[in-house]
Amino acid sequence: MLTGGVSMGTFDFVPKVLEKAGVKIDFDAIAVKPGKPTTFGMAGKKFCFGLPGNPVSSFIQFDLLVKPLIYTLMGQEYSPLDIKMPMGTDYKRRNPDRKAYFPIIIENGQVFPVDYHGSAHIHALSGAHGIISMEKGKVEIKKGEIVHVRQI
Repeated sequence: MLTGGVSMGTFDFVPKVLEKAGVKIDFDAIAVKPGKPTTFGMAGKKFCFGLPGNPVSSFIQFDLLVKPLIYTLMGQEYSPLDIKMPMGTDYKRRNPDRKAYFPIIIENGQVFPVDYHGSAHIHALSGAHGIISMEKGKVEIKKGEIVHVRQI
């Protein structure tokens, strides 16, 4: 598992290095936010993940992709700690072009988004109780709407 260097920037060498090392890349991007520049491939029976360098992206993609694989390799079923709770406030996003995950806190039995400034904002995770997602195309979650909280 590698973090950082997996995108398309000038200094993002991981995909080329993996290919030179004999890793067959299965995908080098996923349609989620944060974490679009996520790479996965295999060399023989060995798995290789290239996770984004931004801490929130890396954390979320580890939880969504890597952790379930680790459990499967151990012969265990992975069941994330998901609970259903009502939103405590309206939440809108500007760009619904991808499925999105964002950190939340739980207060008085309700879910509230954490002040979050993007995938480099590690402080947003430090006090978060979980993450919730919004499907592609969805712009708003209304106060009182039931959401699935993935506890962290």
